[in-house]
Amino acid sequence: MLNDSLEINKKLIDFEGNELIELKNKRLIENQFGYSVHWAFEDSLLYISDSRTSGIVTYNLDNFYSETLQFDSLKRIKNESSIVNYFLTLFDYLSEDKDLLHNLKNREFIPAYFDFKAEGSNLYFLVFNYDSKNQEILKIDLKTYEVKRISSLNIFDIQDIEGGVIYGIYRDDKIGRKTIRYIDGE
Repeated sequence: MLNDSLEINKKLIDFEGNELIELKNKRLIENQFGYSVHWAFEDSLLYISDSRTSGIVTYNLDNFYSETLQFDSLKRIKNESSIVNYFLTLFDYLSEDKDLLHNLKNREFIPAYFDFKAEGSNLYFLVFNYDSKNQEILKIDLKTYEVKRISSLNIFDIQDIEGGVIYGIYRDDKIGRKTIRYIDGE
């Protein structure tokens, strides 16, 4: 919280940032296959998720109450050669980026998801799915703790959710462009 002089007088939230990778020239960049912190607002709730863990911090901005919820379906994934090959197929530039490729090949785990959004009491996680042509969206109901798997288009980037309908941008490599699509999240 800030005081009248706009100085921090009470720290409310503390979490690590996105995973960085050091290049040979000693520069640091975000590791696109590394762990990252995601957050979303819904009403007076702030949801913070760190892909290093399966935890979601729910922080109420009205009364400053917070709790951490754990979901096994969000656990990180053990890295294997099939996953490295998946990324090499998906991102053709990866074979040229020796630093990033070295990091990907030598990491023990990778995140299970790479984005999430909130709507009402539901959280929607866009998860990695290496053994299928389609991605999946995990819908977690925070009232019932029910987890639902929703089939998604491959390379689908969630933009918004309204009334259970998931809107996003789909990269269609067959036609060489991006299109706006929606998925029924119910």
